[in-house]
Amino acid sequence: MVATTRNRLVNMIALFLTIFVLVGLLLFHFYTYHTLSDIVALALAIVAIIGIYYVAQAVPSGTKTVLSAKQSWRWIQQTVEGKRFFINGMLLIAFTFLVYGVVQAKRLEWILNPDALGYLEIARRYAAGDFVVRGYWSPMISWLTAIVTSIGITPELAIRYLIVISGLVSTVLSVVLAGQFGLRRIFRLVIAGFVAILLSSITSITADIIGVAFLLGYLCIIMSRNVVSQPIIFGLAAGIVAGLAYFARSYNLTFIVAHLLIYGGWLWVQKRSLKPVLRFVPSFVLLLAFVITPWIILLSERYGYFTFSTSAAHTRGLVAIGADRERSVTCIAGEVLCPFPSDILFPWEDHLPELQPNYNWSPFSSSENFQHQISLIAENIYYFLGINTVVSVLGILSLSALIMFRSKNKYRNGVAFLLLTAALYISGYMLTLSSGGVRYFIVPYIFILFAALLILQHVLETYSLSRAIMLVTTMGLLIGLASSSPMRFIVGTTLSIVRGDEQSDECALDDSTIIASDLIAPIASVGDNWRASMDIAYFTGVRSVGYLNPEKITLDEINRQLQQSNVNIVLIADNTPTGSNLLTQYGYTNIRQISYCGSSYTIFQVP
Repeated sequence: MVATTRNRLVNMIALFLTIFVLVGLLLFHFYTYHTLSDIVALALAIVAIIGIYYVAQAVPSGTKTVLSAKQSWRWIQQTVEGKRFFINGMLLIAFTFLVYGVVQAKRLEWILNPDALGYLEIARRYAAGDFVVRGYWSPMISWLTAIVTSIGITPELAIRYLIVISGLVSTVLSVVLAGQFGLRRIFRLVIAGFVAILLSSITSITADIIGVAFLLGYLCIIMSRNVVSQPIIFGLAAGIVAGLAYFARSYNLTFIVAHLLIYGGWLWVQKRSLKPVLRFVPSFVLLLAFVITPWIILLSERYGYFTFSTSAAHTRGLVAIGADRERSVTCIAGEVLCPFPSDILFPWEDHLPELQPNYNWSPFSSSENFQHQISLIAENIYYFLGINTVVSVLGILSLSALIMFRSKNKYRNGVAFLLLTAALYISGYMLTLSSGGVRYFIVPYIFILFAALLILQHVLETYSLSRAIMLVTTMGLLIGLASSSPMRFIVGTTLSIVRGDEQSDECALDDSTIIASDLIAPIASVGDNWRASMDIAYFTGVRSVGYLNPEKITLDEINRQLQQSNVNIVLIADNTPTGSNLLTQYGYTNIRQISYCGSSYTIFQVP
């Protein structure tokens, strides 16, 4: 009888795992449109996981004591909830993440996205002893890259190592924070795996991951149980880490300051007293101001007005009435050159918002602007729900469960805090630009997953559910996560890495070394996309003032801007009428032809 019951349980689990595999493969194929070999590879990985499960099933059945099906289930529960299982699981996740990250960093060393060029150029200046001040790019990633570069690692590799370390720190801190909310060890391992896979799948160089690490560190401090008994000490510690979070990513400052109201309410609920709130908040604000004020003063002096970041002004300009988001950043739109500031290598290093049309528009200046702001919020919400359907559903279900919680439910306050925090973080992007994709919403993803797992944990602790229902619920959660935007992003990016879809910029380094002697600053390019102009400036160290697109402006306007910007050298793609017209009609001099990453260009000297 015992063996029959156990066999039925194993067969039922195998059935649900098979269904999960089939549904997962269909979703995988539907969302990624990849080949049969990709699907087979994923299927083999899932089969391996099923095999591990059967091995775990075989352990209790192979012992001398005959175990019932109920005892077998309890054995599995005790194993996965054990401290040793948790520690070994965390070590496995951390080790795998680190090895994968280091290997991936070396492979992607010369795959540089546009943001990377800005961060890296600033880092190279810091490494050379030039303490530059730039308002668009948050400085922490460049500061740390400069430090790592000083030990002999190339900046391009150093910045990727930093992102890997930040991802590992974020993974560990997410587990620490989950423990502070009372999640069980098995759920903390689920969170660690989810965060590690998600962060390792972001291949572009971005400050977002470093920003997540510092923000999670700040949240771990303020969610400590000792805050209530030692609010001043924890307020000072939180102020320091919050300042570092701002240096890592400017949006963190806006979020943290706005979040103070929610956190103050949380402190009051925990103690039912305003005393810890009145002690924490002043000490936090004072030290935060002490940490960030010098940098804000330097920024304000550089731009001539008070600012803690120029990125907000850029973002506002991108969403103004009638703005073309792809053309509003004028220094890379091909319509104007950007000869100032004169102390930068290329416009993307410090692109001034003043050059961007409508950068300072206000939704309150007219009724038309206000209506535009409302429609913009609706558009952004629609976009967010579209790319984050499953995460949004998890959030809505968690909110519904929260409403049904009784007043004495021990998870109620935690779930409320998590959902409010996630909603506040997301709402900042709803006001401006939410099309940044997954990397913008890592923190709310984590918090919504926290809330959903807390509710699942409450259900498991409160209700006597049959093992079949628990299994179906777990499978449903896994299938939901598999079809979510973060997981689609993970699968697609990982396959792209394995296949080597992304093209390396190493050719830019090699070819730039050859042509550097022919370039006299400042330079510009005509008829090419803005990336070539930026890459050449970065790899040669010759200052560029941008590029002009003959499809958008006339030849007379191109010549006028080149002359007024004091451009010495202009690069023009071969076999285009623009080069020959500038040569014959405006007196430009043909210096030489060059090959750059498989394309042919001619170097002209501006008269």
